[in-house]
Amino acid sequence: MALIKVKTESTVKIQSQRSRKAQPIFSSFRPLARRGLRPGGVATHKLVQPCWFILKVSLVVSVLLIAFRPMAVRAEADRWKTVVNQIDQEVLQAKQDARVTGAIIKNEKKELLARLDSLKTTVNASQKDVEKLRANFEDLRKKEEGMRTELEAQEEEIHTLEGTVRSAAKDADKFIRNSFITAEYPARTTTIELLTYQERFPGLQDIRSLVDIFFEQMKGSGEIRKRTGKLINDRGDEVEGEILRIGDFMALYRVDGSIGCLKYDERSGRLVCIPGKLPWLTRRAFRKYFDGKSDHLPLDLSGGAVFRHLTHRRTVMDWLQSGGLLVWPILLIGLVALILIVERLFFLGHFKGNTDEIMTRVDTMITKGLWEECKAFCSAHSRIPTCRVLRAGLENIDMSREVIENALQESIMIELPCIERFLPTLSVMAAIAPLLGLLGTVTGMINTFQVITQFGTSDPRMMSGGISEALITTQLGLAVAIPILLMHHFLERRADKVISDMEEKGTALTVTILKNGKEHAKVVHHVA
Repeated sequence: MALIKVKTESTVKIQSQRSRKAQPIFSSFRPLARRGLRPGGVATHKLVQPCWFILKVSLVVSVLLIAFRPMAVRAEADRWKTVVNQIDQEVLQAKQDARVTGAIIKNEKKELLARLDSLKTTVNASQKDVEKLRANFEDLRKKEEGMRTELEAQEEEIHTLEGTVRSAAKDADKFIRNSFITAEYPARTTTIELLTYQERFPGLQDIRSLVDIFFEQMKGSGEIRKRTGKLINDRGDEVEGEILRIGDFMALYRVDGSIGCLKYDERSGRLVCIPGKLPWLTRRAFRKYFDGKSDHLPLDLSGGAVFRHLTHRRTVMDWLQSGGLLVWPILLIGLVALILIVERLFFLGHFKGNTDEIMTRVDTMITKGLWEECKAFCSAHSRIPTCRVLRAGLENIDMSREVIENALQESIMIELPCIERFLPTLSVMAAIAPLLGLLGTVTGMINTFQVITQFGTSDPRMMSGGISEALITTQLGLAVAIPILLMHHFLERRADKVISDMEEKGTALTVTILKNGKEHAKVVHHVA
């Protein structure tokens, strides 16, 4: 049917082509008819000769076409046979491709149907699982609603329990952060951190862990434990040594013969040596306890704060340097005053002697008229100012009372500068020392306010220099002035005592001379 259709279509195309070729030959006569021109007219006569020529030519061409027509038909038939053969081959190839495609489609259809059956089976199983899970979900939801109802009923009790547990955890956190026992149980810091975390509800195991921590702390606070462990020495190196923990009050260490105190560092969770050196007696007591030679040792109930203070004591030079420049004038005053006080003590102490006994012997010798022996006796004790005053009075026994008194008064006046020497100087020094301390206080406060003006009060350590200068200079000034004032009073009383003794013995000598002077004058006049 396809071949017939193809041949029919080709025949129609050839005939149409032939008709289109023949049309131009006869179409030239149509304009003439349209114009109404007939043979016999002038115009017709002019056109007859060209038309006949064209007609002849057309007839010749038609004869030629008819003559060559069989040859063109045979060539066209051969070409169509070739086309038909090609079409037959393409049809066979299309049928083969159709058969192969049908087989592929059939196989894929089988596979798709198998996969469809498998998916249906899977979907059915999944639907069954979904139904089971939905039923399980409904059961769980009902249980949740029941538990939520029960939880709401017990919510107040739960909040109370939670608050109690967290409060106890905070208390525990406070004492374990600086506890020596924590170094032996480092894991409990993590437990406390979990309990203090607000977003986490403490469970039964957490409560048990908290109770265990309290019992561990109670047990450790009541025992003395000696062990070997790791610690951080004063150079920052981790070493191993003997550790002695006395309850939760203090901890000691001994490494290579070195003994000292420990502190617990909460950041590293290690025991760290406190730098510095304890007093010798304290170290000796610790060493004996480590060796088991003693059952007693010094105990620091402040958790090691006292021993840390002992190891961090400042030297005298550090203390003086923190006082500023005015410390040195105050020290100079104290040194000069000390020298003067020593000199006065030595000088006034050299006057020791029983002047009452000396005066008694002088009165006895005057009563007996032993004037020369009396003078010699006073000269022998001339180191005592009272004896020197008595010697001046004996030199004028032949004179009147006014002369004797003036001689004694003159001798006392001579002795006064030596006795009262440096006492006014000590009084001035005792007044200057606290004034210098007060000046240091003012200077220190000025420096402190300058620091506050520049840097504010955010860091108190920046103000410590001025405050130290203000307080130490005042302290040192008072510490120097008070002893100087006391020694000045003591030396002044001592000088007054010597002066009073000289005046008293001089007056007694005057009375004795006046009483026995008349008899002496008679004896001298009788001899003369």
